Amino acid sequence: DARLIISLIRAYESHGHLLAKLNPLSSSDCDESGQSAVDSRAPTALSRSALHHSAFNLTDADLDRKFAVGFHNGLGGFFDVGSAPVTLRELIERLEECYCGNIGYEFMHIYDENVCHWIREHVEMPNRIQNNPVIN
Repeated sequence: DARLIISLIRAYESHGHLLAKLNPLSSSDCDESGQSAVDSRAPTALSRSALHHSAFNLTDADLDRKFAVGFHNGLGGFFDVGSAPVTLRELIERLEECYCGNIGYEFMHIYDENVCHWIREHVEMPNRIQNNPVIN
């Protein structure tokens, strides 16, 4: 199960920015088919269904199940050992907020793992950052 959740998180980290709400004049940045309207000509254009939990073999019954994804100290964000177990529903809401909101973070192309971990921690866990002066 953890493998499925990790795949879901990685998909949001890699592709969520393609569904970000970047157009302040539009109520939605997706067209009727769910296709990203930000740049529909781009070869990486993504439909919302590609990030749906069912695409990762997770069911609606899993939405209220708690998952522990913190398995590695130093990875940051949801993957950090300090991350408390969360329901799939809470995880998806947070991922949507982080990667598909008004700011679209795109950082998976960065080769420096430490930079990726820092960004992940600051994007996915801002409350933990505010409460820990060592991380700032």
